Amino acid sequence: MNIAEPDKAREKVNEFIDLLVELEEMESDSLDMAYQDREADAVRRKIRELKPLIQNISKRIMPYSYLNIFEVGNYNWIMDVKDEAEELIGTIDMMTKYQQILGPEGPVLVAESLHPWIWDAAMKLWDSGYYKQAVEHAWNNLVKHTQNKTGSKSTGTKLYSNLFTCGPNDNRPLGFSKISKETEDWKSAHQGAHHYGMGCALRIRNLTAHTTDELDEQKALEYLAALSVLARWVDEATVAQSSRCSVHKSTGDALPF
Repeated sequence: MNIAEPDKAREKVNEFIDLLVELEEMESDSLDMAYQDREADAVRRKIRELKPLIQNISKRIMPYSYLNIFEVGNYNWIMDVKDEAEELIGTIDMMTKYQQILGPEGPVLVAESLHPWIWDAAMKLWDSGYYKQAVEHAWNNLVKHTQNKTGSKSTGTKLYSNLFTCGPNDNRPLGFSKISKETEDWKSAHQGAHHYGMGCALRIRNLTAHTTDELDEQKALEYLAALSVLARWVDEATVAQSSRCSVHKSTGDALPF
């Protein structure tokens, strides 16, 4: 049960309920039918515009009891939808009380917002509860994209130790071209990415692959988030035209730079 701004959610649901009440009164009124139809159509349009938001609020804060009855046109639909919306208001109010008593839950990491190299590879295994395998699959996909971008055939620490330039005379293949060269920021960005990539290979990939122990969900999610950071850096980095990894003819390995 998580929503960023309960007060705004309550405001929108109340607006939705007011429109339902207004439409209900119109349909039971005996005013001129032509005028009534025009006014009622305008209210129905506002209800349809708000409906997706209200549905998503309901789905977000009541994921296990969410009922998709926000449908227009069924017999007694106004009464049914109004009852559901009023229950939603009660849930929002209760959620606010929980937050006041328990304090803020903190930010929520949305898996779908991880870099696609990571989440697209991990998603199916993750949804099936195979967290360790999801991390391994995400790592393998990251390596594949890194190799495709740089032309390297190396893997693991060797791949990432030869990836980001660490000094002004290095010819490693990737650099952050938006940062002014040879400044402290430039040095920090490249050295940080260089060591971070090797750290991910050693601490996340190796220790995950070399054990039969399962990962719990929280630790696996943190690992995916860490890999997502590396994926974004590799993805946004520029390939140096003069230093694209060449391939050693005899070993098939990327030559060190």
